[in-house]
Amino acid sequence: MTTSDAVQLEQFAKNSQLPVRTDLAKNKYFDADPRLEINANAMALGQTPYSLKYNELFNDANGPWLAMLQSAIFDGKVDEAISTAQQAFTQIMTSQ
Repeated sequence: MTTSDAVQLEQFAKNSQLPVRTDLAKNKYFDADPRLEINANAMALGQTPYSLKYNELFNDANGPWLAMLQSAIFDGKVDEAISTAQQAFTQIMTSQ
């Protein structure tokens, strides 16, 4: 089972990847790099907001997320791309 102790520790933590189970944040592999344990513990505090507009924001081929990435990467206009995307995100989130 992928969420078993053995898989989470021997496949993920052993390779410096965060286990999905927060009860395994303290382990022998993370002792060598405390940053990993800190991040694993932080997962227990995180929250994922829910939005009915998620697909429109992130998955739409013509949406603001992809447009931002393309502009930042291919045009080199990172700050402008972020600003434009934020405006588009706000417009989508406030539309009915």
